[in-house]
Amino acid sequence: MKLFDVDIFRIFMKLLLASMLLIVIFNVFGAYYTRFFFPIFRWEMKLLQNFDVRSLKLEKFNGQQMASMEVEVVSIDQSGLPKNYIAIQRWHRMNQYIHPIILLSIIAVWPKIGWQDRFKIALLALPILVVIEMIDIPLRTIGQIQQASDNAFTHPFKTALAGYWVDFLDRGGRELASFLAGILAVSLFYLKKNWIWREPERNARCYCGSGKKYKK
Repeated sequence: MKLFDVDIFRIFMKLLLASMLLIVIFNVFGAYYTRFFFPIFRWEMKLLQNFDVRSLKLEKFNGQQMASMEVEVVSIDQSGLPKNYIAIQRWHRMNQYIHPIILLSIIAVWPKIGWQDRFKIALLALPILVVIEMIDIPLRTIGQIQQASDNAFTHPFKTALAGYWVDFLDRGGRELASFLAGILAVSLFYLKKNWIWREPERNARCYCGSGKKYKK
């Protein structure tokens, strides 16, 4: 099956293989990826809600590879006095791995791009990946804390918005955000390339990435 001179079935099979390979890689080395974001998550929690993150660690919970965050939360008791307690939030590590797996899979199978250009797109995608991770786990954690503690926050709109965001991420929004991030990275590459593009000389390597010689 072809669409716009592209073999859809072949691309789908490549996408499947690339995703499986990346899943294996992240299952082996993903702990380093997760730990890389711990300082960023700690800073973001402090910035957005002034939460003190007591600990961030990797652990096994109910036989699954998880990451956990212990957050000190200040709530108001019935007498109007502040009360501190520790909220523990856990997430499966695959919730973080899904972003680079989908994003890099899209870059790996995008048609008519040379491997050198794929590497450039991957570098271009790094800041996008960081932003995607920052709007996932930290905001989801804040939303879960808000939902679990009625007295900790006084703004009902924020609590409702946080609940919607948690539902969005857990119902396919995480995968959608990763997919859109991959499309954005490729689009930015093409925009940058067209902005500085100059017609290659005859018999030079074609800019399309096919490796063939360019013919005017």
